[in-house]
Amino acid sequence: MEQDAQENVYRKTAGIAGIITIIMGVVLAGAFPVSSPKMPEGFFTPIIAFEFIETTTETKELLAWDNTSQRTELIAAMRLGIKLDYVFMSAYTMFLGLFSWVCYKISKQRKYVLGVVVAPIVWVADSIENFQLLYIMTNLLAGESISSELELLSISTWIKWGGIALIFSLLVPYLWKGGLLSKGTAFMAILSVFFAVIAFFDRSVVNEMLSLSVILVFVGLILFCFTNNQTEA
Repeated sequence: MEQDAQENVYRKTAGIAGIITIIMGVVLAGAFPVSSPKMPEGFFTPIIAFEFIETTTETKELLAWDNTSQRTELIAAMRLGIKLDYVFMSAYTMFLGLFSWVCYKISKQRKYVLGVVVAPIVWVADSIENFQLLYIMTNLLAGESISSELELLSISTWIKWGGIALIFSLLVPYLWKGGLLSKGTAFMAILSVFFAVIAFFDRSVVNEMLSLSVILVFVGLILFCFTNNQTEA
């Protein structure tokens, strides 16, 4: 009984972190710019396009560099969103770590501990990614090169998305043993891993599909925390 109570505490704590994740996700959606005059082919979300940007030319086109007024608005919105993102990343990585820990405590399978380990690595990668995005804008405004920033951005971005995909892949067996919501979340987790692999080798609209699938998995996992009473896996 004591163990079940402890597991419920972990689950509810994870759920609270998940709720904060959703709230901050909504806040970020309003903070980041919703459009850009030109994004790389396949992208329709400016911040996602920025995360996967590859060249100086693409960056300037994304930020409307030839239009001073529009550029100022885009950079201001990007900077605001990136600063708020530190709360978001803290919430979602805590959620992933706690959820993985709950899976371990219930199943007694050590593989879920890997999710607890990877979650803070994702946080660090996301932090570096944000620093690089800020440096890129600052350096462009100063007329300096952003080549090294773009290279580090790519590395940190893929550690982040790859880490999230890895945690999702670890959770699939646990989720698949649950009900309809759980199985649906497991299916979306599998899709997100599939999209991550494709996007890694071919930047395209699949990057946006990756982002969307990850959001849906988070929603499913958060609902799972408050609706599932699974005590074994």
